[in-house]
Amino acid sequence: MFLKRFSNPFMKQQADHFYEFGPFRISATDRLLLRDGQPVALTSKAFDTLLVLVQRSGHLVEKGELMERVWPDTFVEEGTLVQNIFTLRRVLGEAQGGHQYIETIPKRGYCFIAPVRALQAGSPRLILEEHTVSNFVIEENEGSIDPDSLIKSGAVGARGLQSAASAENTWRATATKTKRNSSRRTLVSVGALVLLAVAGFGLYKLARKQKGAIPAGFFQTSRISKLTRNGKSVEAAISPDAKYVAYVLDDAGGQSLWLRQTAGAGNVQIVPPDEGRYLGLTFSRDSNWIYYVKENVLYRTPALGGASQRLISGVGSAVALSPDGKRLAFVRGDTSRGESALIIATLDGGQQTTVATHKPPDYFRSTAWSPDGKTLVCCAATRAGDRVMTVVEIDLESGQEKPLTSKGWYSIGGPAWISDGTGLVVAGRGEASSPAQIWHVAFPSGEARPLTTDLTNYGSAGLSSDSRTMVAVQHERRTNLWVVPDGDAGRARQLTTGTGNDDHPRWTTDGLVVFSSEAGGSRDIWIATSDGSSSRQLTFDSLLNHSPAISADGRFIVFVSERAGARSLWRMNVEDTSLRQLTSDAFDLDPCFSADGKWVVYASYHSGKPTLWKVSAEGGDPVRLTDKLSRHPVVSPEGKYIAYYHWDEQPNSSAKIAVIPFAGGPPVRTFDFTGASPIEFRWTPDGKAITYVVIESGVSNIWSQPLSGDSPRRLTDFKSDRIFFFDWSRNGNNLVCSRGAQTSDVVLFGDQR
Repeated sequence: MFLKRFSNPFMKQQADHFYEFGPFRISATDRLLLRDGQPVALTSKAFDTLLVLVQRSGHLVEKGELMERVWPDTFVEEGTLVQNIFTLRRVLGEAQGGHQYIETIPKRGYCFIAPVRALQAGSPRLILEEHTVSNFVIEENEGSIDPDSLIKSGAVGARGLQSAASAENTWRATATKTKRNSSRRTLVSVGALVLLAVAGFGLYKLARKQKGAIPAGFFQTSRISKLTRNGKSVEAAISPDAKYVAYVLDDAGGQSLWLRQTAGAGNVQIVPPDEGRYLGLTFSRDSNWIYYVKENVLYRTPALGGASQRLISGVGSAVALSPDGKRLAFVRGDTSRGESALIIATLDGGQQTTVATHKPPDYFRSTAWSPDGKTLVCCAATRAGDRVMTVVEIDLESGQEKPLTSKGWYSIGGPAWISDGTGLVVAGRGEASSPAQIWHVAFPSGEARPLTTDLTNYGSAGLSSDSRTMVAVQHERRTNLWVVPDGDAGRARQLTTGTGNDDHPRWTTDGLVVFSSEAGGSRDIWIATSDGSSSRQLTFDSLLNHSPAISADGRFIVFVSERAGARSLWRMNVEDTSLRQLTSDAFDLDPCFSADGKWVVYASYHSGKPTLWKVSAEGGDPVRLTDKLSRHPVVSPEGKYIAYYHWDEQPNSSAKIAVIPFAGGPPVRTFDFTGASPIEFRWTPDGKAITYVVIESGVSNIWSQPLSGDSPRRLTDFKSDRIFFFDWSRNGNNLVCSRGAQTSDVVLFGDQR
């Protein structure tokens, strides 16, 4: 969708008006937000959103009205408004536990609840305080980068002085001077501010030269359009000449390969559908051929249609072509030894050479050939750091491997080189529960910054040969909570509405539902009645709070939070919402209580890979339970066993259900299952079976696997949508689940040819 810029509706209407609240002042004339007299970096649309709320302080502003006033004559999704509110909460300090300014009215809109004082230019108070200041307002491209991301990456300083030079092609900063004061003191202040701004700008330009800036010819993130609207496109690649996009359609009949022009509307099927799964697409350097990997076999087919040719088996990633187009590189997983290898071969599959190998838990995922042909960069899992994945560089002459960046991601796809060799783009999830975004990684400095910061997820990004056009797959998920009496889909009733993406529902002992939601602008913990008549937000710090677990007595909630910096477990008292930190590792997930409420079992990346641990519900030293890849633990109702997802330590291995004693040790039972969604599962209330989600033809239902080893059986009969998270009531009479749609479409950034 193209996002068109329109004239701002506030510039004329609010001339010479000022608004004060707490330590903040808004100048409607200069479109400036000050905190204790210092400018605050804020995007144009976030400023507009704040201005509307402040002008209507003490009153509900409906979402529709707010979107109409901030984006007049422009179609935007409600998620964009939610992102603006999220940004404002952080800028105003709510994320640090400060005063609450914006209250969310569930399902309706927002209300600015802090006292506001309206002033006009010329009032005695303003005359006494009048200064000449430098006003830096970031004019953003819709759906682009928020100021908080730039501040974290170092592109914007605390006073916003560096914003004048950050991300030149997607951001524009303007310096505006207000009225002059004739006093000598004011002139001195003006000179000092100007010198400070110039010095800051000069230092920033010098730093950009040293670290590597985004090239001037790079694509413009403001120009984005959807090439498909089927909601089922799962892989994509752009031709070097930017004239064509190939994509994979995942429909009921299987996956098929399609081609379309970037400047046209026609779609042509290149390979018919079958049950094979595609791993990646790559155009030849002359744009005439498409290389695709399906079921670990590399094929080549003419871009405009024709017979496919089988080339290489044992291929575990999209292939990367050398700059001269004569060789290709790919990742291969060796299941016999558990190794992940980086391979180079000729185009026909001959002369295969192993460049580098990783042993578990490390592995390669995907690769790209540098423009000068001397190195390969790979998205890889490494032991370095406390994150899961990063980008490494491998010299083809020496075979030496080194990290390209100090940045770590919880998952990452791509990469794709920028044509002049000054950097590359990757699609990565910076935080485990945050959306996967497109990132720019400068070369050789390794400086990483997000190019997108919206609420959707992006798959691997591809660039045209001139780097002016980029293609990616955009994944969107919309979920609400449903209560299903006795698991009967015909009696299901919707518990929540709106765009909060409500997840992780858990029953309390008294029939309430605790869950995580983005309804308040960030992911927080909420509690609601089972009929949806009443709901209450429990956390307000504008940081990630998710994955709640409820103690058997209903007194405590344990959840995952980043409020202390690292992703760790926190315990909340339901009555007074008081908090206690239970763990302090860099990455803890999936909490659940023991049956007696004395322990919390969870998964942690403390050792560099996910394994199971337990910690006292009062805090203390954690105890390790497994040494193999383990996630999503759940304790049996009587407290004797822990069931969890288990993977073999080799690439592309399938998940199993494993059961261990509560004290830990090797599994006493394991179960294979097909078609299951490895998100989470739950014990039945009688402890005799484990239930999980199975996806068939895009529709999710819950199945049961008896511990006796009998064949699994389906428990629900939904005809549409996906189930992402679920929980059974303590007596087993009610099911609550997070259901909704997950769509994926091909989007194009930059030039439309």
